[in-house]
Amino acid sequence: MEAPSLRHFLLGSTFFGFKPEDRVRNHESLFHLIWFGDGRWSWHDVYHMPVFLRSFWIDKCNEIKSRQEAAIQKSKTRTKSQPSLPPTKRPR
Repeated sequence: MEAPSLRHFLLGSTFFGFKPEDRVRNHESLFHLIWFGDGRWSWHDVYHMPVFLRSFWIDKCNEIKSRQEAAIQKSKTRTKSQPSLPPTKRPR
């Protein structure tokens, strides 16, 4: 019996899968969702979460993070614009 011809395998990859650069980006998004999720999800939960739901939660986490940063910036500018009161002497 002859070895099978390699002619059948010249089509290239027909399986839907991630490119190497997509794999890195996918795992980075998994990591960020777990890290910024503050323990709300496990690796297993996030890995098996449907993509549309994972994208939704990533967007929500980004939105919350940007609101927090804006609030921090606002408080910093507020404290800079308020005049500081001189220290008062306490009577002994």
